[in-house]
Amino acid sequence: RRVEPRRACSTPSPTAPRPTSSVHARNSRAILRNSPTLDPSSADGDKYVGDTADGKRHGHGVYYYDSGDKYTGNWEHGKQCGHGVYVYANGDRYVGNWAGGKHHGEGTYYFKSGKIFQGTYASGSPTGHGVFMYTNGEKLDGEWNGSAYPDYGIYTYANGDRYGGSWKQGKKHGIGTYYFASGAKYQGEYKDGEPHGTAVFIEADGRAFNEECTPRAAAASALCVPR
Repeated sequence: RRVEPRRACSTPSPTAPRPTSSVHARNSRAILRNSPTLDPSSADGDKYVGDTADGKRHGHGVYYYDSGDKYTGNWEHGKQCGHGVYVYANGDRYVGNWAGGKHHGEGTYYFKSGKIFQGTYASGSPTGHGVFMYTNGEKLDGEWNGSAYPDYGIYTYANGDRYGGSWKQGKKHGIGTYYFASGAKYQGEYKDGEPHGTAVFIEADGRAFNEECTPRAAAASALCVPR
């Protein structure tokens, strides 16, 4: 026999949009962005108001970029260091710690659209624990390793579903568990965002089914075949 449609490769409900690489590419690349490298003196069109030492920005100050960007915070030997707020001309904003002119330590990146990334940075890249929050209430709570995408994370959907497991380039990839708001869950392998390989589907009442999801079945949104 074939399994019921609601166990069809155990894909989420159409009302629960999944994060895709394109979505994360638009949103996550920004959290890697730092301010331009600065010369000891203000560049043409730029303006600095604040403390200096030995001809370099040192202490607290405000730097106005010709592009419309603005940095307000601490400086050390000409570079952002310590706590600071960087407001981008496009409306985005970073609030947090800096080192050597790059995001470093705890920081929060606010998108003009309302999305928020809050986490730990190292040398300008998200590294360690972080949470990406969407305007519809969904969020991705995961572990970053220097890239725009987490290696492992828990994605919570607006309808109450959750996925916890491995990720690759913004897609479910590797071993993971999809928890349905109904109480059922899918435990198995994913590849490029789709169920793939062996899996176990557990009903809310505890009944379990071994399933096999092939690349062809996942691509066609067909039914997984009981083993």
